[in-house]
Amino acid sequence: MLFDAKVPTSNNIYEGSYKLWQPALKDPIRSHIVWIVMSNSQADQVFTSLHNSPALKPYRLVYNHLNYKIYERK
Repeated sequence: MLFDAKVPTSNNIYEGSYKLWQPALKDPIRSHIVWIVMSNSQADQVFTSLHNSPALKPYRLVYNHLNYKIYERK
């Protein structure tokens, strides 16, 4: 998915990223997050944490697919 959207694959934070995942979901800017990949599934942690959240204001939607969206920090 990241390849199709032309998102760099280095320095990814995901559910298995020890002590980085939860802070990144709460405050992506403070966690120095540049890209956010969000599933359209309400069961997804990124979706439930960030969808329609003020934390997304510093980001812009750059890729929209049927199953997911990708945001980039402005």
